[in-house]
This record gives sequence, C-alpha cells and structure tokens, in this order.
Amino acid sequence: SDNYVTINRTLSTPITVTGWAKVTDFTKTGEGFLDPTPHSVLYISLNTNGIGDIYVYIGNGSIWLSAPTISSVNMVQSVWHYVTFTSNGSVSKLYLDAVLVGTSNYAPSGYGPYYQLGSLSTGGESYIKGYLDDVRIYNRALSAAEIYALYSATR
Repeated sequence: SDNYVTINRTLSTPITVTGWAKVTDFTKTGEGFLDPTPHSVLYISLNTNGIGDIYVYIGNGSIWLSAPTISSVNMVQSVWHYVTFTSNGSVSKLYLDAVLVGTSNYAPSGYGPYYQLGSLSTGGESYIKGYLDDVRIYNRALSAAEIYALYSATR
C-alpha cells in the first residue's frame, strides 16, 4: 500500500536505526525502510533488485559518498527480519537478524528537518509492500551485543 510515517525531527550521527521488516511482495523493488531529508544523506532500501537484497546509501546531504553498502545476505519474502544500521561517525554497519552483513568506511551527514519510515522522503512509489514493527532510532551506534540482545528480546 502507500502507508508511511513522517517524523519531524532531525537525525544525526552517531546513529542506530533498527526494527522488524516483513516484505510481502518481491515484485515491488526499492522499498524505503528509512529516508531522511535531504534524500542524499542516508537511504536504507529493502528489496532493491527484487531478490530481498538490502542497500544502504550514504551521503553528505548534497551527494552520495560511495557505492551502496550491500547486504551479503538476502531477506526471505513474507518472513520477519530484524534490520539494523549503525554509524559511529566513521564506520557504518548493516546487520540482518543481528548478524553483520555489510560495512562501509563512510558515515552519513547533512541531515534535514524530517525523515520517513516506510517510503522515500522524495515521494514516488517506493513504499514498503509489507510491514514494519518496533522501529527504534538511537543517537549512538549500538554494539553487536546490544543489537543481538534487542533481536532476542523482541523475537
């Protein structure tokens, strides 16, 4: 569907974004998990190429700084997965079901006044075809042990 949440709050790095996602239709690609304004800061995309893959794009508010960090493990359609992105200001990490699946030496910067969960902040058709649950945003990079503890506690 076309449901999403807009939150009027400026994010910053260090950051952790974590939550449960269940994509129910892999024929719809590029589904936004989190997208702050401006779009060229940080974009977490679920099912980017129609195979359950996860991409994380990192920028400085004007341009993307690198090729996307790509999950080395794909999600399974219609199964709940725990997706976590962390950045401590110099290293960014992507976890799927509390297992590290991607790393980048770039950190997002240049955040704007709001962000969206479940869609692109620029509009368009990048809504999640599925569900999000228990999405949390922290103003620090959680450790692998903390991510595993949250994953285990909320299963």
